[in-house]
Amino acid sequence: MKVGDYVRTKSGYIGKITSIDNEMNRVYYYTKKITSAVPTQDIVKYVESKEQIIDLIEVGDYVNGYLVKDIDYAFDDVVMNNKNARVVPYIDCNKNNYIDDIKSIVTKEQFKNMEYKVGEDKE
Repeated sequence: MKVGDYVRTKSGYIGKITSIDNEMNRVYYYTKKITSAVPTQDIVKYVESKEQIIDLIEVGDYVNGYLVKDIDYAFDDVVMNNKNARVVPYIDCNKNNYIDDIKSIVTKEQFKNMEYKVGEDKE
């Protein structure tokens, strides 16, 4: 890992490494106007550039508002679905400009943490 790499943490956050403190065994990363620090062992995956950020996506995440149903490594596709969609959109990783198709990623961990289940507040 190095400054400039993109990371995915155990808690599901994706961000860009701004600094690494080897003495304290911490990685600082920037995401949505906030710099956060995590222990190095909390980094689940990392990639070297924006062009590879698609490798941080997992089944169950949401990309551009669509649920990621499958990652087809044979065709380098991220297959997404929306229950209201008639067509299953996908991002073709073989295209030179596929990364421009990704506008937002909400990880399954973030979605789970923000989820409110109706009826949970009843005693």
